[in-house]
Amino acid sequence: MQGVFTLGCTDVSLLGLRITKQPGRPMSIAEDGAHLQNSRGGALLIDGCTFEGQGDDGINTPTMYEVVATLAPDRLSLTVGEQGNPYSPGDPAHFFNRSSLLPLGTAVVAAVGANGTTFLVSPGAPEGVATNALVINGAQFPESLTVTDNIFRSSWGHGAKLKG
Repeated sequence: MQGVFTLGCTDVSLLGLRITKQPGRPMSIAEDGAHLQNSRGGALLIDGCTFEGQGDDGINTPTMYEVVATLAPDRLSLTVGEQGNPYSPGDPAHFFNRSSLLPLGTAVVAAVGANGTTFLVSPGAPEGVATNALVINGAQFPESLTVTDNIFRSSWGHGAKLKG
């Protein structure tokens, strides 16, 4: 369990937050101190906080890759795995080769079906995209990330794992 977890939130500020290990305890929390995932634009501000003794990372700001589970023969619709459908109409879908992480191209989301199907604007998924390719939603990146005057101590993972 994370100390602070957000999913799809915009403009998140952590000011003076303290997640610290107490005497006699092996860690303060079993996972990340703060896990701010798929921030959908806006600013992430982490200022004057203390992250000590987390079982994983002090802070983690990921925009998550999804796996293309199915792709229609006309390349105009697909489903993604694990996290469900993270898209809204107009979002850019960036596709990557799963083995090399080389970019395969971008498509724009036209609509999202009730059954988790993502429909793409024509011409659809770029050439080279197939099932098991990776896709990431370009609208899920934060507009900015500021990490200032924080203390990171004794995490079992990283102090700060910043990606987006």
